Amino acid sequence: MMEGAAVIYNGLQPYFLRPGFLLAGLKSYKARAALTRETTDAVLNEYGLELLREPALPPGGEGRSRTVLVHTNGGKKLLKQYKQSVTQAAIEQEHSILEYLAGIHFCSAPRLVTTRRGETIVQRDGKKFALFDFIEGGFQYYKYILLPHQTRDFITLAGDALAQLHETLASFTPTGTNPNGFTSRTGDRWHDLKWYLDKLSECVRSTTTRTHSLAERANELEGMLRALDAELSEMNLPRTTIHGDYGPHNLLFLKNAPVVILDFEIARLDWRALEVVNALWRFGGSSRALIRQKNMKWFFYAFNARLPLTPVELAAIPLLWNFSHVRRCILNWYEYQRAHDEFNLSKAYRHLELLDWLQDPRQLLDES
Repeated sequence: MMEGAAVIYNGLQPYFLRPGFLLAGLKSYKARAALTRETTDAVLNEYGLELLREPALPPGGEGRSRTVLVHTNGGKKLLKQYKQSVTQAAIEQEHSILEYLAGIHFCSAPRLVTTRRGETIVQRDGKKFALFDFIEGGFQYYKYILLPHQTRDFITLAGDALAQLHETLASFTPTGTNPNGFTSRTGDRWHDLKWYLDKLSECVRSTTTRTHSLAERANELEGMLRALDAELSEMNLPRTTIHGDYGPHNLLFLKNAPVVILDFEIARLDWRALEVVNALWRFGGSSRALIRQKNMKWFFYAFNARLPLTPVELAAIPLLWNFSHVRRCILNWYEYQRAHDEFNLSKAYRHLELLDWLQDPRQLLDES
C-alpha cells in the first residue's frame, strides 16, 4: 500500500489542552522514567545503539506497559518493557502484524526496530522488551478543547482509518497467539465460554462488600453470556486481524501526515464487527453519563462508508454490544478480585452500567 492511500490529517494541532491533561503533562515532565539507565543501556546494546542521555517518560506517559523515550546515536526511540502478564506468543503476534504492515509500506502503524541479530524482542532478567521508532510532533485530539466541527473531523478520520486497517489486514493471518482472539479463521476462541464462566464462578466465590452488587447479577450475566455465545456462534461473522483496543487514546495525529494507530499489543484474529462495536462506546464516551450520540454516528458512518458491514454484521450489532460488555464486566471483576485493583472494579461497574443502559446501539445510529 502506497503512502498516498493513507488517511491523512490536513488540519492544525489544537491550541488548548484540557486542564486535566495539562496537569498530567506537568507531572509527567517532572517524573522519573521507570527503567534504569543500566537496564536501558543493556537492552539498547542488543540493537547496536548507545544511550546519549537519561531515559525519560514519553509525552503520552508510560501506557499499558513501561515505556521510556530514549535518545540514541540512531535517533529518538521508544523502549517498551512488556507487563509480565503479556506472553511471548502474544508479543510475537503483535510483532508479526507490525512487520507485515511495514513490509507493505503501510504508514499508519508504529515501526519496530530490529536487533543486530534481526530479532524484535529482547529478553533480560526475565523481562521482555521491544524498541520502536519515535514519532515526532504528533498529538492526541481528545486531550484538547475542541469545537464540535473539530471533534467531528477527528472522529470521521478515525472511522476511516480503522476501515483502512481492516482492509489492509483482511487476508493476513498473524503468527503467535493472543488469548483474547480466535485460534484460527474457523477455530474456537482461546478464552472460550467455559473460560469466562469459570472466572465468573471464581468471582462469586470471592465476593466482598465491594463486589456484592456484581455478585447479585452473576446468574443473569451467566445466562446472557451463554445465550449470546450460542447465537453469535451460529452467525458465521467475518473474521479479520483487528487492532483490539481501537479508540482515541491509540490515535496520533500529525499535520499533513497519515493518522497513526498506536499500541497493537492486543491485536488479534477476531470478528471485525466486534471491533466496530467496541469503538462506538470508546468514541461515544466511556460511561452512560458521557455518551455522545453524535460521536458514535460520525465514527460508524465513516467506517461504513469505506468498508460497509454486511447485513449479518449489522444484525449482530446488539448481540456484539451485549457480548462485549458482559465479558468485559466479568474480566474486570476477575482482575479486581485477583489484584484488588480499584481501576478494574470501576471498569466492571462501568460495563454493567452500559449494558443496563443500552441493549441495541443501532437506535443511536439512526441517520435521522
